[in-house]
Amino acid sequence: MNRTGLPTRIRTALFAPVDIAFLVFFRIVFGAIMLWEVYRYLDHEWIRRFFREEWMVYAMSMGGLLLDLLVVPFLLARRISVFSKTPGSGTIR
Repeated sequence: MNRTGLPTRIRTALFAPVDIAFLVFFRIVFGAIMLWEVYRYLDHEWIRRFFREEWMVYAMSMGGLLLDLLVVPFLLARRISVFSKTPGSGTIR
């Protein structure tokens, strides 16, 4: 009976040669999924909506938690426009 210690058996198992076919398969499938997701983001114009709009560029350029807590809500409120644009109506949308 082989009486090698647990660390030796673990080290032997970790550094044992393995077949590379699974790594090749994984890289091909992962690359195909990434290509599909990039196509979806470009097709739905999510990059422009999420990363190129005025308020996001301003918020990301300044950075920091203080900006997130103080400035971004005001920029969002301006974009969402809580009150009606018609003067004198005073109604909330």
